[in-house]
Amino acid sequence: QGRLQPGRMFLVDTVEGRIVADEELKKKYASAQPYQKWLDEGCFTADLPADLLRRRPDVRAAELLLSAQSGRPVVVFVGASLALICSSLVGVLLGRWLSTVMPAHQLERAAGVLMVALGLWLGRQAVLHLAPLHLLTS
Repeated sequence: QGRLQPGRMFLVDTVEGRIVADEELKKKYASAQPYQKWLDEGCFTADLPADLLRRRPDVRAAELLLSAQSGRPVVVFVGASLALICSSLVGVLLGRWLSTVMPAHQLERAAGVLMVALGLWLGRQAVLHLAPLHLLTS
């Protein structure tokens, strides 16, 4: 049957002993709840990109503070949006370049090592800033 394409899915139903295709799954779950009605009634907002809705709380707080201090919320919004776009672009370009320089398994290993190292460094920073100084010097 080939490879699973982006945006497609399937389900292996071990009880019925069959594979449920993409179309059947989407039809079943799309009709399971009145999603369009909820959107029309304003239960959810679908007009902001998901990345903006998932921003870190400290970033949102900084945006609110800048907006309040400057009195120009549109300028703050545009600046924050451009910063998000630029950081995503750098990540994509760096990832694309690294994928041409390193094999996938080495890239995965390097990313894992980097995450562990970053976690250890952040843990160290937390201990240094939270622990009383006299405990660290004795």
